[in-house]
Amino acid sequence: MADEIQIGPGSATRLEFRRPFAATPDQLWAALTSPALLPAWLFAMGWPMTECVFEPHKGGLIRQVWTGPEGRTRGLTGRVILAEPPHRLIHSELYDEDWTGGETLVTLQLLPVEGGTELAMSVDYATPEARDAVAASAMAAEMEEAYRHLDRMLAA
Repeated sequence: MADEIQIGPGSATRLEFRRPFAATPDQLWAALTSPALLPAWLFAMGWPMTECVFEPHKGGLIRQVWTGPEGRTRGLTGRVILAEPPHRLIHSELYDEDWTGGETLVTLQLLPVEGGTELAMSVDYATPEARDAVAASAMAAEMEEAYRHLDRMLAA
C-alpha cells in the first residue's frame, strides 16, 4: 500500500487528495475528529497544534490554532455540515489569515480497502486562482508530514 498522499485537480475549483492508512475506518475517524487526538498528529514544519475544538456532529464547531516560531499563530474556524461516522464528514474551513481565497468546503470519505482505510478528501475553493495558489504552496508537503505523524500514532 503506497503511503504518500496523491493529489489531483478535481475541477476548476477543487483539489482531490487520496491516502491510505493501516487502520480501520473507526480508528481513522477518531483520529480525524477527536480534539484529544488531533493535536498529537496534526502538526507540520515545527507548528504544533496549540488549540483544538472539534465537535463532530452536524452544526458542530471547529477551531484549530497552530503556534510556530517566535509565537506566531495560524488558525482556522469552521462548521460541520454533515457527519456520518465513520465514513463521511463534510465541513467548512476559513483561515484566520485568509490565504485560501475565502471559505473552503472539505469532504472526507473513509473507504475500507485491503490492509486498512483510504482517506479520500476533496477541498472546494472559492475560485480557480485560489485552488491554483494552494496547489502551488507547501500545503501538500505539510499534509504528508502530518499524515506520517498519524501513521506512527495509529501503529502504536
